[in-house]
Amino acid sequence: MNKEQILLVLETLSQKLTESEKEKVELIVAGSAPLILQDEISRTSTHDVDALPIEVTHSIRKEIEAVASDPVLKEQGIQLGVNWLNGSIAMFLRPDYALQFSKTGNIVIDTDHLKIISLTKEQILVTKLLSDRERDWSDAEYIIQNSENFDKLKQDIEEIIEILKEEEQVEVRSMFEQLSKC
Repeated sequence: MNKEQILLVLETLSQKLTESEKEKVELIVAGSAPLILQDEISRTSTHDVDALPIEVTHSIRKEIEAVASDPVLKEQGIQLGVNWLNGSIAMFLRPDYALQFSKTGNIVIDTDHLKIISLTKEQILVTKLLSDRERDWSDAEYIIQNSENFDKLKQDIEEIIEILKEEEQVEVRSMFEQLSKC
């Protein structure tokens, strides 16, 4: 999905939630999708949106699957798997971190039934460094290398990692330094 398609898919999810008359759902999005939305990454597409609910009050699996099979999206060439919206970010972003991060994130969508909060570029960088996955390193390296103000980026990263556990702080600092030298 490119930037426009990501927005369209999220708006479609909002419509599906409205149709099902569910209570408002608040999600924190991370990973590559918000970086694409903010033009902060070298690649221009992703196959999924990584998200965590701020508070789980009910399941939205039915609506997520309805978006994946939406005929209007398919007509526009958007092919989604049933896991197009997934919680894989939970492997490296604990819920308590996500809740703290959401307070300073960027609002992507805010409707009656759906609020999407994107982590900031710096917060996403920290999650990519924490993931320790090779596929995230190129994104992290791009963010670091293309930072307009490296000292400010480093300062922002230091503020963010203060909430992490000590061993995670060491890991993030080490990866940040390693990628800063590239």
